Amino acid sequence: GRLGGSYFEKISGKQFGPCPKADPAEAVKLYRAFHRAALRGLLASCHDVSDGGLAVALAESCLGGRLGARIDIAGLSGEAERILFSEAPSRFVASVRPEHADAFEAEMAGLPCLRAGGVTAGGFLRVYRGGESLIRAGLDEIEAAWKRFAGEL
Repeated sequence: GRLGGSYFEKISGKQFGPCPKADPAEAVKLYRAFHRAALRGLLASCHDVSDGGLAVALAESCLGGRLGARIDIAGLSGEAERILFSEAPSRFVASVRPEHADAFEAEMAGLPCLRAGGVTAGGFLRVYRGGESLIRAGLDEIEAAWKRFAGEL
């Protein structure tokens, strides 16, 4: 994912090149499949990946449900910073109950979709890449950071 124009670029003080571009034809396919899944009641929650990228979307999702998550991004290629902080369009973080996982994945067949982890009751967001721990943050820590930076995002 590209980091140009992202919040990550802003706080790092580095220049990462051009902003990510949307592909409307591909996005429509994804949105339609996602809409069908939502109409079928397959989603437990959903959050767009926008300001701050995947890391922020995961953190905000944990806050919204007051639950934790264990995520492994090993199935995604590229540098961890680009995966976690790219603000590329047309992406979502969704939680799906285990009994709906196969139906959701069937609905998303042929589209960019990755089962990357699950919801936990522990109150921590943990993000890994294989065996490497990238993020470990408690809900209190996430909430304090969100309150501190919410006006900037």
